[in-house]
Formats: sequence, structure tokens, C-alpha cells
Amino acid sequence: MSKKGNKTNEPKKTPIYRASEMLLRWALPIVDSLPKSLASQTLGGLMIRDLHDCLDAITIALSTADRAQKIQCIKLLSVHLTSIETTMRAFTENRYVSLKQEADFLDLVNPITVQAEAWLAKWEAGAVAE
Repeated sequence: MSKKGNKTNEPKKTPIYRASEMLLRWALPIVDSLPKSLASQTLGGLMIRDLHDCLDAITIALSTADRAQKIQCIKLLSVHLTSIETTMRAFTENRYVSLKQEADFLDLVNPITVQAEAWLAKWEAGAVAE
């Protein structure tokens, strides 16, 4: 527990965690509306898994004091975000997702990507300075 006025690193209170959580909530009905083909449903399920793994990576990065582990978590987060973005492009190209939905997706994913890149730059710079 933290005392009032102290900064906490509780993942659920950080903007990147909340943004990732919002992206997951946004994606659920999108995946539910995909065609019922095996390929679409499998890819949709993998996207949801990747979104969940993003939340895990953020949680671990925030809870560890080990800079190397933080860097590894953010690199893993970037891998998952790339996979999610690739999946969304495939859904859009196959017209399972509208251009407006893709734009909404980009509005949700871009702040996560920007924060992850900022963290990575900060933590890698700190690792070089040590």
C-alpha cells in the first residue's frame, strides 16, 4: 500500500495500462463480429491473446526494479503491438473491419506505442550510463 501523495507504480493506474485495457475492450466486439471461418476466428483469438499479453508485459515492466527485465518486457510489448497491427491490417484488407474501425484502432494503439518507445529509450539510455 502506498501513502497518500506518494507516486505508485500500480499498473492499472498508469495511462499505458489503461490505454491497453481500453484497446482490449474495443477489440472484443470486433473479434466477435468476424466471419465464423476458422482462419478469421483463429486470427481474432490470437489478436485477443496478444492484447492480453501486452497487459502482462506492462505489468511486469512496472513491477520490476531490474532494468534489463524492464527493457525485455517493453521489447516484448512492441512485438505484440506489431502483431496486433499486422492482424488489423489483414482484417481491413479483407474487409472484415471498416476503414473507420481501423482509424479508431490506430487512435487507440498509437499512444501505447509512443509510451512504449519512450520507456525503451529511457531505460536503454539508463542501462548505457551505468
